[in-house]
Amino acid sequence: FESISANLDDIAKDIKNIGCVLLTGAGRAFSAGNDIKGDTPSDALATKVIDQIEGLPQPVIALVNGMCYTGAFEVVAACDIVLCCEKNAYFCDTHAKLGIVPTWGGNFRLPRRVGLAQAKKIFFTCKQISPTEAKELGLVADIVPFFYK
Repeated sequence: FESISANLDDIAKDIKNIGCVLLTGAGRAFSAGNDIKGDTPSDALATKVIDQIEGLPQPVIALVNGMCYTGAFEVVAACDIVLCCEKNAYFCDTHAKLGIVPTWGGNFRLPRRVGLAQAKKIFFTCKQISPTEAKELGLVADIVPFFYK
């Protein structure tokens, strides 16, 4: 997360050459979120990075392929536009299932995007959300066939 923060600082300063930021995962998933059993960033650092994403002067577009869970779900809520792959994208906030609080800002960003009632449903049920449902909720702007092969 420290290198991501440094890169975001550089991107923010280079408006002349960088007109848009595309944020996606490599391989089969956008991100499964935080590694709760492994080396994780501090909440302060993760929150700083997500705040940087939200505050960039350039538009930030999330291209979601595969799973987008928990911490990654909080990252997506900070992006300006979210697109997802029709074949394999799915979203889920599992904070409640794991017994942890969403401390990276998802608890206030998601209600802004989908409304308070829908955000509570997402937070409390930990239900997986399909691309179609994500679009209906307003979480994603559009569903696309694929990003890359």
